[in-house]
Amino acid sequence: RLDGTVAWTMKRLVDLFHRPTLVTLLRPIQFALQQLEALFPGVFVQTPKASAPELGVHKQFKGLCACIPRLLVQQARERIACFTRHRSIKKNCDLARPWT
Repeated sequence: RLDGTVAWTMKRLVDLFHRPTLVTLLRPIQFALQQLEALFPGVFVQTPKASAPELGVHKQFKGLCACIPRLLVQQARERIACFTRHRSIKKNCDLARPWT
């Protein structure tokens, strides 16, 4: 807020920025998984591009096959379904919506 003052105001870090978008959360994860795949090629296997229309993801993304606990997979699927409940991911610009 620009009010003409030159005084310093202390704010929490989360109050200084907008809510993160899906893509800002996704990019570092994709990078980290690519590095893990390079380090451990036998453990992590990249899968071909695919969509997940049942989760509202119509755009195709590459995947990574890894050993992950079922509970964690279920929680991730629920969060994705919640994000796409009102609007599916069909184009790149859909990744720029805030993650809630």
